[in-house]
Amino acid sequence: FEEAWAAEAERRQGRRLPPGARNPQWLYYSEWGKLGSQLQRLMNLAPKGQWMAILYDDFARDTRRVYQETLKFLNLPDDGRREFPIINKRRQPKNVRLQKWIGALLRWWMPMRVHFTGGRGLGLGNFLNKITTRPARANQIPVETHRMLLDYYHDEIRLMETLLDRDLSHWLDN
Repeated sequence: FEEAWAAEAERRQGRRLPPGARNPQWLYYSEWGKLGSQLQRLMNLAPKGQWMAILYDDFARDTRRVYQETLKFLNLPDDGRREFPIINKRRQPKNVRLQKWIGALLRWWMPMRVHFTGGRGLGLGNFLNKITTRPARANQIPVETHRMLLDYYHDEIRLMETLLDRDLSHWLDN
């Protein structure tokens, strides 16, 4: 991550792009974290009542409540759900080289499946992912990187506090 972050300025100039990078703008990682600015743009485009901001903190703390608030916002009936299992747990490849080969195979297969299956999936990607990956261990962010990110996004976090009228100072704790 640190290496990719440091390469961003050069990537904006078309250098140090990884092979196969389809859209170099996806590699501008600093932009992805500018949540305050993104929320500001949304608020400028759509009036209050036409958008809903959900903080992961709230979702993790009380998933049922956030789910009910979302249903209410969307004007949908409550289905009574009480359990919210994790569906797409983070996984990591057992063998990186094999995973790259499978990725290349699937990039070839996806457009071809129209001719063989009428476009229906066979579950090949899910099956291969299941047998070639394992649950990922939680990565600890190095302290220096964490501090750098807090410094970089400090103003964005403060902007979100203002826009949402919420205290997010715990996001700025080291």
